[in-house]
Amino acid sequence: MKENIALIREVFHRLEISVAENEAVEMLQKIGLEDIAERRQRECSSIQRFYVMLIRTMMSDEKKIIIRLPFSIVHSLLDINDLVMHIRKLDSKKDIIILDTIVHKSYYDKISDQKVVIDAL
Repeated sequence: MKENIALIREVFHRLEISVAENEAVEMLQKIGLEDIAERRQRECSSIQRFYVMLIRTMMSDEKKIIIRLPFSIVHSLLDINDLVMHIRKLDSKKDIIILDTIVHKSYYDKISDQKVVIDAL
């Protein structure tokens, strides 16, 4: 998966492959997923693939990240606090917006972050 993540930095920021892959592994380490660095996508769970996509997005030049319907993307995601905690660990300076439907509102009632505003679609 490190190659998958590193591709963003290699192509758009013209980093050497080894440097970009080291950055990818460091990001995976921050959220305790360094063990998937050498795996292929088909060998990873949906939550692991989700975090790889999130890290790739964080390495892009985009200023905002929109996560739409996280519970529909990752069926094994049981607690939104886990996602919020991992986003913090990745230490992104980007604005991250989570959009979801009213059906999933109960998942967000458990959020421990006072800065989070819940407004269902």
